[in-house]
Amino acid sequence: MPDRAATIEIRTSHIWFSVFQDLCSPVIEIDGESHKRSWGTHSFFVAPGQHEITAYHRWVFFSRAFESRVSVEVVDGVPLRLRWHTGWFVTSPGRWTVS
Repeated sequence: MPDRAATIEIRTSHIWFSVFQDLCSPVIEIDGESHKRSWGTHSFFVAPGQHEITAYHRWVFFSRAFESRVSVEVVDGVPLRLRWHTGWFVTSPGRWTVS
């Protein structure tokens, strides 16, 4: 872990009636480093500064369904809380919001 650490908290979710997505595990990439997680909220410790975050999950024939990315600036000691929510169609990007 770096000397100074900032926290990025990411909550992943999908459309409530898409129960088959519960069988998939979302992947969160922070600066190109993949983290496969379950649906829900997860914290990541990063160095303060600019970071590129990408989220997606495997879905039938699509290896990166609902893929979308966001660039964020994180500050030491101030947690950044994000939410990634899948779209209506497998080819549409997921939606990022700050909470």
